[in-house]
Amino acid sequence: MKKDTQRIKSTREQRKATGLCTTCGKHPPKEGRLQCEACLARYRRYCETSRRKRGVLPKDMVFNKSRCCRCMREVPLVSGKKMCPECYKKAVHAMKIARAHGQGGWKSQNFVFGKVTKETKESERKRKEESL
Repeated sequence: MKKDTQRIKSTREQRKATGLCTTCGKHPPKEGRLQCEACLARYRRYCETSRRKRGVLPKDMVFNKSRCCRCMREVPLVSGKKMCPECYKKAVHAMKIARAHGQGGWKSQNFVFGKVTKETKESERKRKEESL
C-alpha cells in the first residue's frame, strides 16, 4: 500500500513539474488547475452520478421555478418568490422574530425557521425583566 501511494505521489509531482495533467499525463492542464479539460469533465460527470445516487438533486433542478428552495417539493410557489406557501409563511415568521429583537441582525438570533428555541425564550424573559 505504501509503495503504491509513494509511486502515485512521485508520478503526480513529475507530471506537475513537466507541465502536464497530473491525472492522465497526456495534455497540458487548464489554466490555474492541475488537470486537463478532459479529466476535469470526467471528474465532473463522476461527481454528478455519485451525487444522484445519494439522492442529491442537481442545481438546475433545484433552482428551476417549480421547486421550493427550502423543502424541494414540487408544488405551486408564492408568486415572485422561490418558496411554497408553507415555507414562505415560516420564513416570514422567522424574520418577524429577528426584526423584533433587532440586535446584531438575523444571524445572531437563536431560532430555527418558525420555531423559537429555549435560549431565545430565556433571553426574551431576561430582557422583559430588565425593562421593568
